[in-house]
Amino acid sequence: MFSNLTFNGSSTRTVFLFLFLLLAFLSPINSQTFTNGTQDNTGGCDWPFSSMATYNNEFYGFYRVGSYPNYTYKLVKWNGSSWTTLGSFTPNDAQPGYGASDYVSLAIDATGKYHVAFKLSQISGGCCSQERGVWYGSRTNGSTWSFAKVSAYSDPNGWKNVYDIVLKVDGNNIPHIIFDYDDVNGGRSYEVRHSFFNGSSWTTEQVYVQAGNASNEVNAPNFAIDGNNKLHVAFQAETNGSGLDGGLFYTNNVSGSWAPPTVLAAGAQGMTQGNVISIVTDAANKVHLVHRNYQGLIYLNNVSGSFSGGQINGNLTGGIDFESLRMNSSGDMALFYNSAGTFSDPDVAKYAYLLSGSGSTWTIGTAYNPGGSGYQMLNFFSASFTNDKKIAALYDYVSGSCGAGNPRQLRYSVSTAIAAACSVTINSVTPTNATCSMNNGSIAISASCTGCTGSLEYSVNNGSSYQAGSTFNGLAPGNYNIKVRDSGNTSCEATYGSNPVSVSGVDADCDGFTVGQGDCNDSDPALNPNTQWFLDADNDNYYTGSAVTQCTSPGAGYKRTGLTGGGDCNDSDPAINPATQWFLDADNDNYYTGSAVTQCTSPGAGY
Repeated sequence: MFSNLTFNGSSTRTVFLFLFLLLAFLSPINSQTFTNGTQDNTGGCDWPFSSMATYNNEFYGFYRVGSYPNYTYKLVKWNGSSWTTLGSFTPNDAQPGYGASDYVSLAIDATGKYHVAFKLSQISGGCCSQERGVWYGSRTNGSTWSFAKVSAYSDPNGWKNVYDIVLKVDGNNIPHIIFDYDDVNGGRSYEVRHSFFNGSSWTTEQVYVQAGNASNEVNAPNFAIDGNNKLHVAFQAETNGSGLDGGLFYTNNVSGSWAPPTVLAAGAQGMTQGNVISIVTDAANKVHLVHRNYQGLIYLNNVSGSFSGGQINGNLTGGIDFESLRMNSSGDMALFYNSAGTFSDPDVAKYAYLLSGSGSTWTIGTAYNPGGSGYQMLNFFSASFTNDKKIAALYDYVSGSCGAGNPRQLRYSVSTAIAAACSVTINSVTPTNATCSMNNGSIAISASCTGCTGSLEYSVNNGSSYQAGSTFNGLAPGNYNIKVRDSGNTSCEATYGSNPVSVSGVDADCDGFTVGQGDCNDSDPALNPNTQWFLDADNDNYYTGSAVTQCTSPGAGYKRTGLTGGGDCNDSDPAINPATQWFLDADNDNYYTGSAVTQCTSPGAGY
């Protein structure tokens, strides 16, 4: 699906010439498991152009096989172990008397309806005035294909043509097609055009046009549709008249009309940008794109409001296609790319992914590596990515020299689900202090994990030992260092950021009060904030007034023990208190009569 390929800094329309830069292995290889195999063959050396889409977490493919003019288009579905053919048609079915050309594109709308776009050209007539252009097909399961000519052109000299056909459907199930239109007659015109179905017919409009200079081409347009059904288009445009300075341009129709393009990455002589572009939008209608420039693979987004980014993982190189970058409903991104090389050099099918919220480092792995030499693959490819994080790709492959006896193949790679990178988070740690000079402290830990393969294990001794439970009981007073790990992947662990955690020894006298709660003497259970003090100034063990409740003595004369009772009517005379006995000696001869009267105050005269 490449149309603008760069070789030694020069751009060309010839789809048989391009250079991919050497891949640098930058990130740890992920152990994703891929099922690889051969789906079809071309019967010769023609390229099996393909496109992919997902629906209900299932993979679908649309591709072209055969040799000109006897091509066949096929729609297939991955059934878990192989591809099932859902339907097929020939170029003659779509337009009698026409043959297929290079480009195909597939989209599936919310109802499950299939939409395809492809390029046809008229077979009859001498070179080169035949009509050529963009055609569209659609069908639902069990129905026949319906076809329409979207935008086609003829020219006596054959100088009008279309390239880089990409189809997508919006939230209203309306199909949109972006393509490159060239008219190289006279002053020449290179355009990005947009076609959409208006309910009864197709309408085509200009997105961007660059005219007047034969070398200032517009190449490799691609687009994404956001949640508001607005289009975001990126493309390469050359500006200095050399054909060697392609820059990365971006525009959208968010305002209702096409905005003047923004230069995201300016090209320079021999240092092109946007050679191939793959673009998506997220749930917040922000744009994410990967493009190949003269250095490698560049990831940009406008999440912060303006576009920013850089080379993936610092120095990732390789080759991409229009459907290389995919995003699922969770915001996870997957990138399918080739490792590097020319048409004659061995290549490797690579993938990278960046899970939502997982930082800026892409995880990189190998989908398929035939090994050895003497083969060609991944010159033209397509890929898709499901909500349950599976990657699939279709791509060309041939070992040795292709021909009728050794045809170019359409191969596939389909992965198992990507597991989220293991990450343990310690949410909270709650210590409970030890009391009564006993080992009865505890620590409760709350933690969570993404990507764990086992249950969580917990440690309070810095990982010397672990237990399955998140609460530790019977702890002595002291300091503890908390760690939590994945039992299925013990290298996936977290250390608590506020280590050490202290378990204090409190309420040593076990009176129910700690020093922090106002216990003024934690070694004497009788002294605490509930201790009652009584005033017995004459020390006769009888107090006067009410008790004072506090931990420390209120002052001189106060007692908390050894008291007989209250009601002292004279607290300055130890002989006078409620136990004092009074005797009646009316004649004052020191002999009394009757029985004693026990009370604090005198019963009357003569006592």
